[in-house]
Amino acid sequence: MSSQPEHAATPAAEQSLVHDVAPGPQLLEAAAGTLRMLAEPARLHLLWQLADGPKTVTELTAASAAPRTVVSQVLRYGAG
Repeated sequence: MSSQPEHAATPAAEQSLVHDVAPGPQLLEAAAGTLRMLAEPARLHLLWQLADGPKTVTELTAASAAPRTVVSQVLRYGAG
């Protein structure tokens, strides 16, 4: 019996970007939409802030210097 987990993480240098399943048009469109959303600096900055854990709209507004309405809108679209 080994003390190593059965599914140990593969080092980044050994990971492959090749997948067994080719994405269909719907998956590609969804991925493109996500990338377009993340390409906006305000959204990317808010996501970066949320990487440390949940924050209120007030906390995000203060951290990003974005208007509260913009933060709320980004969060609404991000959740949908």
